[in-house]
Amino acid sequence: MILVVMGISLYQVHLEKDELATTFKNHGDTASNLLDEINARYNNAMLVQEIGQAASNLLDIDNLLKFTMETIGKRLDFDRGLIMLANKERTRLVYRVGYGYNPDEEALLKSTEFHLDNPKSRGPFIISFKQQKPFLINDFKDIEKEISERSREFVRKINVKSFICVPIVYEGRSEGIMAVDNHHSNRPLNQSDINLFLGIAPQLGISINNARSYELIREREQRFRALSENAPDIIYTLDVNGRFSYVNPAWGKILGYQKEDVIGTFFTDFIKKEDKKRFIPALSYIRDNRQ
Repeated sequence: MILVVMGISLYQVHLEKDELATTFKNHGDTASNLLDEINARYNNAMLVQEIGQAASNLLDIDNLLKFTMETIGKRLDFDRGLIMLANKERTRLVYRVGYGYNPDEEALLKSTEFHLDNPKSRGPFIISFKQQKPFLINDFKDIEKEISERSREFVRKINVKSFICVPIVYEGRSEGIMAVDNHHSNRPLNQSDINLFLGIAPQLGISINNARSYELIREREQRFRALSENAPDIIYTLDVNGRFSYVNPAWGKILGYQKEDVIGTFFTDFIKKEDKKRFIPALSYIRDNRQ
């Protein structure tokens, strides 16, 4: 009886040890998973911040898009990615930059344009652009019957299995789409993945429009200078304080002053004393009421 009791006691102790070990293991796995999730969220936050900071300083669209794709390719676990933007007429969705594609696949992307002006177009890129709708597809076969034959053929050629696609939107207007996919990896895509890109896309939309505005200003400035440099009449510009910021060559030819002696000086330095009482209040009014 003593031996039986001792055996039962030892067995209970063994079970308790196993249960305790299992509990410790489960807690360890939970802590490890939680730590992985925290690290993933931290990396995602750093990615969004990195793209946001760089995008605010990049005023060239091509460099902006290239940096975004390179950063996503370096920091995230996706095999391939691309950005497509609408053309100026907003009739086509055109490939601009990507990563992870072989030369043949990239050549196909560059030669393929998706028709925004065709009401029958129903590929995921077109729908994402027009309806500003994100897509998360873990198995392309799930939507294969819903798209056109042309889209199915395109997907087969670049061998898409699963993908995420989000619209790039600025002030309610679609500018393009951004997409990533897993070509080799079998890692399932999840809501956290798409939420990350839904955070990146608006920043990209703002930066694209900032770059376009800068390009437009630069083009207008270049046209202005081209015209004024050859004009026979004096043309100049003033800053908000009434200082000369630009004078054309006709200034020197007519008035005899060198450009270097004029830039940065006040407009009132070149007018008659009796006219200053009239010009100074006018310039002050323009400065204080500028939009």
